[in-house]
Amino acid sequence: MRLAGKQEGDIATAMAEAARWNLTLLRFHDAPEEDWPETRVEATYAVVADRLEDEFEASWPAMMERARALAAETGDWREKPGEGYRQAAREAEGGVPEFAAQVITAVKALR
Repeated sequence: MRLAGKQEGDIATAMAEAARWNLTLLRFHDAPEEDWPETRVEATYAVVADRLEDEFEASWPAMMERARALAAETGDWREKPGEGYRQAAREAEGGVPEFAAQVITAVKALR
């Protein structure tokens, strides 16, 4: 936010709002309430410490690289094109990282 030129007061407000939402969402899942939970996968929910894109940039760069390539090929400049991410996940070289594999396993178990 600082890099985007946001004022410190605006940053503090946004941080407080994000922490409030974290508590609310965790409460909905009867999970321990934390302002800033660490990345983890549970039976009925997953938490990403920051942004999902940052998690995948670190753990699955081939997928994110493919997602950017697909966006460029198709002219899709939306911030988070779901269908592009799905296709990139199918086409990315290398294995699926542990975090993504755990999310897939948890979702399948909910069926």
